[in-house]
Amino acid sequence: MLAFLKRHCVSVKRHSVSLNRNSVTLLCLAALSVTGMSASELLGFGPRTSDAVRRPSASSGQGSVKSPDPKWNSKTDKPASKTTVKEQAEEQNDPSLPSLGGIELKTSRVYVFVGKTGLGHEHAIIGMLKSGELHIGREKDAGKLEFDMRSFIADTPQARQYVGLKGETDRATQQKVNNNMLGPDVLNVGSFPTATFEVTSIKKQRELKDGTVEYLLEGDFTLRGVARKIRFTATDEPKKGWHHLRGRFPIRQSDFGITPFSTALGTIGVANELTIFGDLWVRPEQPLAEKPEEPAR
Repeated sequence: MLAFLKRHCVSVKRHSVSLNRNSVTLLCLAALSVTGMSASELLGFGPRTSDAVRRPSASSGQGSVKSPDPKWNSKTDKPASKTTVKEQAEEQNDPSLPSLGGIELKTSRVYVFVGKTGLGHEHAIIGMLKSGELHIGREKDAGKLEFDMRSFIADTPQARQYVGLKGETDRATQQKVNNNMLGPDVLNVGSFPTATFEVTSIKKQRELKDGTVEYLLEGDFTLRGVARKIRFTATDEPKKGWHHLRGRFPIRQSDFGITPFSTALGTIGVANELTIFGDLWVRPEQPLAEKPEEPAR
């Protein structure tokens, strides 16, 4: 039916010499009312307005990280509003999105800054989450993060830039660092492929002038089977319909049964204390206030 109307409307347009203007207009208006299309769409000059603008996919590798986008209205450049209960329900059940409070795993990252001792070198590590959910503002049973320790890679350009290190590491040195980090003496990913952060509470602390909100996170961090209580402040910046949560906390390797790496009689080594950074995208459990749009990272 659509093809028939479109073909004949265009045909009439091209041969309108034999018809008066009112006849052409009435025929095309009839076609538009049946199809629900705009004039430019019917005549082949524009895209279908019903075509949904999908969230761009992010690389699962260690390339640049982009913020996740909800479905967008291409004309207003704002999140498309759901006008019916059915449409809202369909979005809530969209299998391409995490559950409410869930972490967007493709775009969220974990970084680690490793200091040096003696003549050693500073390192930066990037890793991914295996699963996670955070219920922001909840003061009990606020969520859980599961770190994929096998995904951790040392000294990628992105990791070094994120933690503020300059320069690059050659491939041979990077491979040695990775082998040592993932091996039995440090992370021991063969026996402990994941680490976890059981979040007991995420308490709101204050709102800043730029619209961001500070939260205090408390819970139990488990690495290599050893659990330690941690607490730290994270900043939440609502962006593109998501919570963009960023924070950091220090740990000591020795607290988790790890002897910090050293060689050459201790003249070259890494520091006992590490700083772990979280850069997470969390699906909200309720709509967020709109903010001016910013370019994707």
